[in-house]
Amino acid sequence: MGKAKRTTAPGEVSQREKELSVNLVILDPFSKADRSRIKEIVKEEEEKEYYDFEKDNFAGMTKEDFDKLIYEREVRIEMNKRKESLEKQIASLQEYIDFLEEEYNTVEENYQQQVIGQKKASDRINKIRYNFETVVYLKQGQVEVPQLPVATDYKDAILIQQKAIDDENAKIIQRGDMKVDLLKKIS
Repeated sequence: MGKAKRTTAPGEVSQREKELSVNLVILDPFSKADRSRIKEIVKEEEEKEYYDFEKDNFAGMTKEDFDKLIYEREVRIEMNKRKESLEKQIASLQEYIDFLEEEYNTVEENYQQQVIGQKKASDRINKIRYNFETVVYLKQGQVEVPQLPVATDYKDAILIQQKAIDDENAKIIQRGDMKVDLLKKIS
């Protein structure tokens, strides 16, 4: 099968490119875009395969079979171009997915740091709100704290109202009386 190639030296302008460039105006601000489009057209024309039934026929094919073969070849060429285009697009999308995953990981990491910082700040606020220190001067005999031989440590001491202690003692006595009554009934 024949592929008509027109050979030109590198940097040399082909005849077809000259024909298409005739109407370009150098001062036109879009002349660069027009030139690049002309180069694309020339490249497409150079890549296009030209077939002649007389020259390219082999094995005694009929004109219909030859045309069908050419058509299928052109379809395959277009499919290959489309495949290359889609592979580039997939690669681009994969790069974008990688970028998004990287961004997601960064955002997730920042979020976790913010959550930890917020939890620490909330704990600190609650500690300050409910655990404030006050200085209370008490006589030593009024606080029930085991005394150390050298110095008494009051950091774990708490104040409880006498009424609360009396109520607890009353509950304990009531439970004890109930158990004693139960034991008397059993025996």
